[in-house]
Amino acid sequence: MQASRSESVDSINFLGDVLLRVHALSCEIPAPSFIGSAVSLVSQSISCRSAWWGLVGRGANEVTPTVYKKELIGLPADFEERWLLISAQDAFAIEVERRIGEVHAFSTDENYSAPGKTEEVRAFCREYDLAHGVSVLLSEPFTRNHFFCTLYRGQDAQPFDEIDMAYFGQIMKYTLQIWRKNLQRMLSVPAADNVHSSGIADKDGRIVGIGGGLCEFISLNWPTWRGGTLPREFVQIFNDAPCRTRLGGRAVEIGYFGSYLHVSLAPDGHGFVLSPKERAIAHQFAAGRSYKEISRVIGLSPATVRTYLQRVYAHLGVSNKVQLGRVLAPDSADGQVEGSQPF
Repeated sequence: MQASRSESVDSINFLGDVLLRVHALSCEIPAPSFIGSAVSLVSQSISCRSAWWGLVGRGANEVTPTVYKKELIGLPADFEERWLLISAQDAFAIEVERRIGEVHAFSTDENYSAPGKTEEVRAFCREYDLAHGVSVLLSEPFTRNHFFCTLYRGQDAQPFDEIDMAYFGQIMKYTLQIWRKNLQRMLSVPAADNVHSSGIADKDGRIVGIGGGLCEFISLNWPTWRGGTLPREFVQIFNDAPCRTRLGGRAVEIGYFGSYLHVSLAPDGHGFVLSPKERAIAHQFAAGRSYKEISRVIGLSPATVRTYLQRVYAHLGVSNKVQLGRVLAPDSADGQVEGSQPF
């Protein structure tokens, strides 16, 4: 049924009011705290029982999703841990991840059943009263991770309709854009740049924002890391900030931004920052391993390994294996062999 003109006007007014309130929040609250406050505002405006949001990626193994940063509203602290156990069966979450940028919704019957839901997923929904949900996954070019947000309603509420989905999608896209701009201003980073190889945390190591390159670096060197907080080795040197030290075979810089700490991977030779995967492949090749041997260790095809090396050669300005080894040599210049290195 087509909406009446008065309903359309009401919808425009509602959306405009929420966007203005989100903008006002961005002017009052520091960038690290902004998204959590904005999601709380949205969850009240659209009406939901519970919600969660965060930055997510696939980690080094590219199989299991890793929630690098999260906040929960009306959900217990172990919600993420419990969900990860059944995430591979969650058809709704899989569809959200497959179609990035699109808003998706689900609705269950009185038994929390719905097409495609396994018994394990149904039991999970019943335990937390997740009868209806709306979710979106958005690309976040500034950190090169993905941002997600999901709202839930219980059995006693109506499903999310098309209007709710439209509101939710537009507001979350705007919220993410505002957060990105504020974070750029906070870090004094040009709009065309990103924070791929850095992150922001509080004094206890709880992650506020983190780039994909730093996530990959940590995952490779601390394989059991599951996001949320930085590894203990980082937090232990926060008291020395501002400082530059070595962790996991890389120079790491730590500085203050107000009450938060900024952690970044220092540039390699020639001012170019290699990703952890590029660095691992380059070291293997400089040590004399063939494309085929490296592909078995890294888990990539020989052709992909070759492509990585071509990119490394171009960026580092080297033309042979000897030159590559010299450029990479500063990694071990201090004479230490770190047991946490992946190779």
